[in-house]
Amino acid sequence: MTTATKEKTGVTIAVKDTGRFGSKVSLVADACASSNTIPILTCMKIEMKAGNVLFTGGDGVKMICMGERDVVHAEVDTSFAVPAKLFKEIINKLPAGEVRLTITENMLLIRAGNVKFDISLLDVKEYPAFVVDKNDVSTFMIPASALIAALKSTMYACAVNQAMPIITGVCMESREGASDLIFTATDRNRLARYVVSDIAADPFRIPISLQSCMEIKRIFEGEETELKVTATASIVSVMGPGTMFMSRILEGDYPNTDKLFPQAFEMEISMEREKLLGALTRASVFAKNKKMAVFTLKNDEVSIESKAEVGQVMDSLSCQTNGKEMRLGLDVFFLIEALKAIDQKNVRIGFTSPVTPLVIRPEDETIKSIGLLIPIRPSA
Repeated sequence: MTTATKEKTGVTIAVKDTGRFGSKVSLVADACASSNTIPILTCMKIEMKAGNVLFTGGDGVKMICMGERDVVHAEVDTSFAVPAKLFKEIINKLPAGEVRLTITENMLLIRAGNVKFDISLLDVKEYPAFVVDKNDVSTFMIPASALIAALKSTMYACAVNQAMPIITGVCMESREGASDLIFTATDRNRLARYVVSDIAADPFRIPISLQSCMEIKRIFEGEETELKVTATASIVSVMGPGTMFMSRILEGDYPNTDKLFPQAFEMEISMEREKLLGALTRASVFAKNKKMAVFTLKNDEVSIESKAEVGQVMDSLSCQTNGKEMRLGLDVFFLIEALKAIDQKNVRIGFTSPVTPLVIRPEDETIKSIGLLIPIRPSA
């Protein structure tokens, strides 16, 4: 529990539950800007009112607000803006025992045992409010575990090159007449899609930046609760018990990727994911520069060959094959990432030709996760 009393020199707060206090400081500080032309955005805002504490931080594009009850017994309501990363580091390194904060007009004194820190504060009145678009496009509930699974299964395929900013994030959409929530990411060389069923949402389509997706994962992963998601024309917000995350969405129209999915395959294989990952990891030893390995599929066997100037590796794995023999080149590292995103024992991979996208899916068809990867033409 935290108590606050007003002294001649300012407001003094005794933090007795340093665990909960420090946990919230760490979560919010990581969402704040490390450096910014607007110095106040490198700060977190801490408000103490009616016995509650509200921590707010962001970088101008995204913002997180986290509340804690019964941490403050405040006889005096107060608020301050403190450099977030520095405050987090200090709080995490304080000795065990009672922590006291004394707030004056422009300084924060932190005391724990024989340790004292002084930090300059910024004017809390300058802390910007996050402008919220009140014209909701869609609001719906989704289990935190389902949202995190969808993001983890797609984020790896986001583009990192800013040449086309719209594909540097994950597209989240709900379509007319459907109860599925669809997540899609692509960098033009690969694509990931994940579908969450039985979500009651009005139609919408928004691209969320990779950085914001990573923040959502960081904040809500492991939570066993329902989350309220609100999508507007410019903002997405995710709200859980005591926590709200808001982010601006990427500008522009996310490309339609439905036409990229093959409807039939010339060859399909089925095998254990871990065995294939092991072979790909070995092949990556010689694929670091070219990134490519050559795959030969035939007679219930997949052969993987990777060459470099200093040597080569060849590996053969048993699998179930169905279709015509095929030889093609693939980016080893892209395939590894796609397989890691499918957390299932067995996977199926469908091939249409050596030059058109292959499809990676879990063998369990109730798991609606899918990856696409464009082959690389191997040398003769």
